[in-house]
Amino acid sequence: MSGLDQVQMNRLVHTKALFERAMRISHEAHPFDADSLLLFHDSVENLLHQAAGFLEVELQKSSTFDSYWKATQEQKNITLSGRGPMKRMNDARVGFKHHGLVPSTSTIEQVRADVRTFFD
Repeated sequence: MSGLDQVQMNRLVHTKALFERAMRISHEAHPFDADSLLLFHDSVENLLHQAAGFLEVELQKSSTFDSYWKATQEQKNITLSGRGPMKRMNDARVGFKHHGLVPSTSTIEQVRADVRTFFD
């Protein structure tokens, strides 16, 4: 493993921008705050993808969101934090995006706190 190159740095900057945009949207009036779930998920997945690449973790093209945690543990014996809260976020996102289930304001607040903790 070596330091980050410019492409990786740009991706991390984009990840941060997605997170910041999600934070802003999460404070909008309900139900418009629900759109933040999509960006929170994208920001987390971007970071997980970057970490997997940096750690040289091999993922299948059809990998699930949870695969980042599994593969990193299995291949590198590294336990990534935040798996439970990020699964909860992903479940809410799937419900919203694929089934039209608008999450409650309290769910958005929980996701916002969980993702902030994940990035900290």
